Amino acid sequence: MKKFIIPVSGMTCASCALRIEESLKDLPSLESVTVNFPLERVEIQADHINLKEIKEKIEV
Repeated sequence: MKKFIIPVSGMTCASCALRIEESLKDLPSLESVTVNFPLERVEIQADHINLKEIKEKIEV
């Protein structure tokens, strides 16, 4: 299991962070997802990730 940290700019409130977290939790390949609103980043635990798929979920 690896930890991936993905920077996310443009989150304006905790609600944005919650929406991103809920969206990413739908991806079965991810073991855990934590969105850190103050640090503007997403922390993911997984064996591997599809960065394109994750970025698409974040931008929605």
